[in-house]
Amino acid sequence: LVMNVICIAGAALHGDITISGAKSLNIGLFVLAFFAVLIQASVEELESRVFFFGKLEEGGFEFIPAAILSGVFFSYLHATNPSFGIIPFISIAICGVVYLLIYIYTGSIWAACGIHQLWNFSQDFIFGLPNSGNPSGMSILSSTANGSSFFYNADFGVEGSIWCIIVHIVVAAILLVLIKKKGIREYA
Repeated sequence: LVMNVICIAGAALHGDITISGAKSLNIGLFVLAFFAVLIQASVEELESRVFFFGKLEEGGFEFIPAAILSGVFFSYLHATNPSFGIIPFISIAICGVVYLLIYIYTGSIWAACGIHQLWNFSQDFIFGLPNSGNPSGMSILSSTANGSSFFYNADFGVEGSIWCIIVHIVVAAILLVLIKKKGIREYA
């Protein structure tokens, strides 16, 4: 959630998006959406981290190539989303590496699932922004795209920005340091 707020704040402060007051909301649909996004995020995490990354490691891949390929696979899962392009591809791949590092650091795939869910849910259902290019259907806040820049891609959302890539690289670096300090992986 903090990563997402940092990305959204950059876009808002730069003027690429305007976030305005609350809208009326169907609480039942909101709660249903919360659980639907948890299922969707969990399926992607299980596919990308547990299955794909796990198979690569079992097959003898070193950590870094396996982590990169896992991120690329995760990004590939979003390739049919509206306005998908090179920056969104890179951004989502790095985001996938961050989720993998969260999985490794916590030792729990459910931590990665929950963080992934909070990212998607807050972007779509709280801020009303596109989630990986898919427009928001309902949200607590209203958001308007004013343009694209370093901080925001008006067609894809914050995940289509260089700013989001930088935020995820910083988070990945922090997680690698924490993993190394904790002694979880000798190659991280």
